Parts: sequence; C-alpha cells; structure tokens
Amino acid sequence: MNPFILYQYFHFTQGSLTVSFSDQKLTNAISKVFSELRQRVIWRYVGPRPHPIGNNTLILKWVPQNDLLAHPKIRFLIYHGGAAGVHEAVYHGVPMIVMPQAADQPANAAMVEGKGMGLTLDSGTLDEESFGQAVHRLLEDPSFKANAVRASEIFRHDIVHPLDRAVFWIEHVLQFGSGHLRSRATDMGFIQLRSLDVLAFVVALFSLSFFLIWKLCISRCCRHRPPAMTRNIEPRPK
Repeated sequence: MNPFILYQYFHFTQGSLTVSFSDQKLTNAISKVFSELRQRVIWRYVGPRPHPIGNNTLILKWVPQNDLLAHPKIRFLIYHGGAAGVHEAVYHGVPMIVMPQAADQPANAAMVEGKGMGLTLDSGTLDEESFGQAVHRLLEDPSFKANAVRASEIFRHDIVHPLDRAVFWIEHVLQFGSGHLRSRATDMGFIQLRSLDVLAFVVALFSLSFFLIWKLCISRCCRHRPPAMTRNIEPRPK
C-alpha cells in the first residue's frame, strides 16, 4: 500500500457488511472508470475479481480506513454512508461520494450532499456513466474539498480538548466512584424500561372509550327505530 499513498488517491469501500456489489457488470463498470483515472485507487473489495483492473487500482480485503482518510494525499472517499465512516471523513475534511443502501445511510448521504461535502448516487440506477461523472466532478470542483475542510474545522472546534475531557472523567471516577453517574435505567425491568405498562394502560383506555361510544351509538339507533307495522287479519266467516 505504501507506494500508492505517495501519490494522490481515493478510497472506495462498501463498508464491513456489504463489501461488493451483487451485480458483477456494475463492479466491472466501476473498475473500468477507475482504470481511466490518473489518480490511485485503494479499493476494499471481496468477491470475483473485476475486469478490467488498471495499474492504478489496489484491491484489498481490509484497509485501515481512518489512517487512509487522515493521509494528506487522499482526494475523496466513495462510501455507502455508514455513520462511522462519515464521521471519520468529516473529521479529516475528506469529500465523499455516498451510495446509501439502508438504515441511517440515506439520511447521512443527504447531510453530506446538503452541506456541499459530496454527492449522492442511487445504487439502484447506478451505471458507468453516472459513476464516472460523479468521480470527475469531485476531482474538478474544489468547492467540495473547501466545504469538507470547513466542516472538519467546525467538528474539531471545542471548548475542551477530547483528551483533556477523558482525563477529567477518569480522575473524577477515581476520586468519587461511578455510582452517581449510573443511569436508573440499569435498575429497571424489561417492562418498566420500555414503558410497556404505560402503553398497555393507554391502549386499554382507548379500547374502553371506543367500546362505550360504540354501545352508546347502538343503543340510540335502536331507541329511535320505528316500530314494525303489523296487519290485523280478520278471520274469514265460515
């Protein structure tokens, strides 16, 4: 990996759970886009070997992602949008191309694009052309890097340095113990912790109210129903 990080590069990963695309044609199309770039690519990938693979592309099963994002030669991150990777990229001021799939990833992608730190691509409609356009746009438009650096400065700016905060709380616990810091939730049972008893009471109250209203409506409808008409039939004379 060392020769690769001597030059400008970007990192592509789909996270720790989804390490490759299910569509091999899409994987090959992405690899083709990479092969046409002059920048280096460090690709975390597990699966059938893509084709074609350029000399500028290094495929690995695992990478130290945070270290790669902290390196001054990185240009941007292509990522699925998980919270951990987004936080790392924001901390280091690295622009992103986000391809969200599930859970919190669409919201993270919207935040990245809304702050001008990157672009969002739809994995369902992704193809070689749209992927290549996004890559070239991040390489050519300096505003993404500028916005990412500003977000990093805001993210890092704090009245207390994180190391000083950690030292303070360690010394605090050593001096006073941790009993007063424990949440009361640790002493609650399953039902109480999740307020299932309150939920059951509310459901019962609404059910009872609905039942009483329904009975009242039924009784009023029956009370005002007109009596059935009966015909007096006289017996025939014999």
